[in-house]
Amino acid sequence: FIPTGDPPHKKNQKITDSYHRLSMVDIAIDNNNNFSLSDIEINREGYSYTVETIKRLLALYNTTTELYFITGTDAFMEIQTWKNYEELFKMARIVVATRLGYNDIMLNKKIQSFEKKYKAKIIKLPTPILEISSSDIRERIKNEKSIRYLVTEGVQEYIYKNRLYI
Repeated sequence: FIPTGDPPHKKNQKITDSYHRLSMVDIAIDNNNNFSLSDIEINREGYSYTVETIKRLLALYNTTTELYFITGTDAFMEIQTWKNYEELFKMARIVVATRLGYNDIMLNKKIQSFEKKYKAKIIKLPTPILEISSSDIRERIKNEKSIRYLVTEGVQEYIYKNRLYI
């Protein structure tokens, strides 16, 4: 798991301090030995670009390592706005976790287009219908609504202890 460092697409938005985001991911995955946390983006200078992170991971783990980049449908549908997005298709398999509210026909067309044009390896991953988003969680906290079952108990405690999103 790699929390985003300084995302260029959120230049004019207030984002939660990287220390807190890193801490919450650490708490969320703590009980699963199959998961690990990387601060590779948090510790870099300047904006975080996915293509640069993937390059750094390949350099760290060697170029024969097969990487899978997991992203949501919403982000994938905007991938053409990302820095050097075409390079991502050469360096990693893209896994698109589907979400409710997105046009499956449009998603399939985009996947097919990238597979044909860039020889991209894209996996469409249907996910359970759990409509959980970070913006919804922040909004719920702001409006004093429960976030129970939307985040782990440890993350919920951390958010309230550090008075995040209030």
